[in-house]
Amino acid sequence: MQAKAEHRWDVFDNVEISKQTVGIVAHGDIGRAVASRAKALGMRVLALRRDPSPRAGDEHVDRVYAAADLHAMLPECDYVAVTAPLTPETTNLIGKREFDLMKPSA
Repeated sequence: MQAKAEHRWDVFDNVEISKQTVGIVAHGDIGRAVASRAKALGMRVLALRRDPSPRAGDEHVDRVYAAADLHAMLPECDYVAVTAPLTPETTNLIGKREFDLMKPSA
C-alpha cells in the first residue's frame, strides 16, 4: 500500500509453480487432497507413507516413498507439505538435518 501511495511499482520475482516438485509427508486424506491440487497446477508430486504399495488415491502421485526413505525424497523437492498428524512418532520428523537435505530454494 505504501509503494502504491508513493507511485512506486516494484517488480515481483515470481516463480512458476508448474513443473516444480512437491513432496508430501504423509499421504493420508489431507496429503491426497494436496496431491490432487498440486497435480492440477502441473506439479510433479512425490508422497511419503508407511506402506508404499499402490493404492487408491495414487493417480495424482508420480512416485511413492516408504517412510524410511524421507531423506531420499527431500533433495528432489522444491516444496514440502507435512500433512502428518502430530504423534510421538512424527514429533521432530523435520529438523535441521532434513532442511539441510532440501534444495536451497525449497
